[in-house]
Amino acid sequence: MSKKAFAIDAQTWPVIRALLDAPGTARDLAERTGLPLAKVVRDLDRLRKSRLLVERGVRTVGRYQERIYDIADESLEASLSSLQTVLREIERGMIKVGRNEGQGFLSLVIKRVDLARAHRYLSEMAALRREYEAMPEDEGGILLSIVLGSWVEREVQ
Repeated sequence: MSKKAFAIDAQTWPVIRALLDAPGTARDLAERTGLPLAKVVRDLDRLRKSRLLVERGVRTVGRYQERIYDIADESLEASLSSLQTVLREIERGMIKVGRNEGQGFLSLVIKRVDLARAHRYLSEMAALRREYEAMPEDEGGILLSIVLGSWVEREVQ
């Protein structure tokens, strides 16, 4: 995988959701998602290069062979494991705050905003994450947990 990290964008989610329902070929996925075949092929290539996909076999259709793709088991396990870790950390933090053994807050804000503002907020969140990850860790310091999550939902036509 290249040094540049792969980011799943909003346009890739329909393919991922379809694969979570059932494995499929590029043609299957294009039919299930309503996306152009060329776009599905590009998304599958990006997902495969990121090791989020595995090839489960080949299906012969007429004179052609089509690869059957599925979400890599490791990807699902890593996602579930990451989510469980985040939820445990949030619970632990909330208990500490509740016992007055720490300070913090948990906030979820859902609001409709214009696209430019949404992109600005996403960029700010990404910058904050990069800054936090680049910080050197102070072995004698206090534990600071920051959970960042942001996404933009496309309006359904």
